[in-house]
Amino acid sequence: GCIVNAGALVGANFMLNTQSLIEHDVEIGDHCHISTKSAVNGFVKLGDNVFAGSSSVFADRITICSNTVFGAGTVIPKSVSEPGIYVGNPAKRIK
Repeated sequence: GCIVNAGALVGANFMLNTQSLIEHDVEIGDHCHISTKSAVNGFVKLGDNVFAGSSSVFADRITICSNTVFGAGTVIPKSVSEPGIYVGNPAKRIK
């Protein structure tokens, strides 16, 4: 029930849960986990050790640094350059 579109690259030890979407030309680092019903839109770059909680949404053409966690339902409209835990719509760093 997952979709991985053309040109997507994923690293080692990658986990993609049910009904998740990885759009075209996405780059995902090592040890990343994309939870149920999450969407990673076109040209997104995720660093290593990124966790996306269920129903997270990543906007087009953004970059996410390594060692970052996004809670369930988080909407990430812009690039994230500081590791931490983010929640909400739009995403806000809480730790």
